[in-house]
Parts: sequence; C-alpha cells; structure tokens
Amino acid sequence: MERSFKNVGRMESFKLENQNGALFSFNEADIEFLLEDMFTDEDQFVTLTSPSAVNKVRYVQACMHDEGVELQLGIEEMNTHLIHKVCSEEECKAVFLD
Repeated sequence: MERSFKNVGRMESFKLENQNGALFSFNEADIEFLLEDMFTDEDQFVTLTSPSAVNKVRYVQACMHDEGVELQLGIEEMNTHLIHKVCSEEECKAVFLD
C-alpha cells in the first residue's frame, strides 16, 4: 500500500522533534541523544525535517519496532510518498546524520 501526502511548504530551518517537543537549533549530539532515547523507549519517535527536500527527501523519522528500528523517509515529488524499512540502530543513526 502506497501512502501519499500533500507536500508541505518551505520552512525557515531544519526541525528535530520527538514526543517531548521540537528543536530548531541543534547539532549532531542532539540528534544522537534523541535517537539513543528512542532506542531505549519504544514509545518514543524522532523526526528530522529539512526546510525543503534534499535529494527528494523532505523528512526522516524513526521509531522502535519488534524487529529493529522502523525508518521512514518522506520522498517529495508531485506529492510526498512515505517509504520505510526496518534497520539497525547504526543504519538509523547514519541516515539521520547524513
């Protein structure tokens, strides 16, 4: 089943968020901290949204799944399409930091 969403307008800056709120000024250490929190708390999620699509990717989000980390990418074309895969914690970190 393909999921498609309306594209979001350009934002002023990157946004990093989880259940506890959003950050608009952050660094790699902040990303790693939120991911580590998510890896140990199955109720947490982490989303990183760019001001506009970078190589068609508008956002990346993750949460814990029984088999590992469920990683989702919002691919912006005519609409935003959601693609996902289950990956390791290391793969998840690499995608967020890239």
